[in-house]
This record gives sequence, C-alpha cells and structure tokens, in this order.
Amino acid sequence: MGKGTCVPVQCTLELWEKGYSIESVHAQYPTVSKIQIEKVIQLLK
Repeated sequence: MGKGTCVPVQCTLELWEKGYSIESVHAQYPTVSKIQIEKVIQLLK
C-alpha cells in the first residue's frame, strides 16, 4: 500500500467496503498511516 508497508491495497479496501471507518482500518493495519488510507480511498472513489 504505502512505502515501507506490506499491506495490500485490497485488504484495506475490503474493510472499507464492509463499512469499517478509516480509524478501524488503521487499527487493523497500524503500519499504514491514516493519511495513506484516506488517499487510497479518495483515489478509488
């Protein structure tokens, strides 16, 4: 997903699509910053 992380974009998007908040996604993958999660979601909307 982001530089220095091993979390696939698909994993974070699946959680987002299931209704998880950005904070909840970040809690599942703390190595990914909230800003990175927000940017990916914005790009794919």
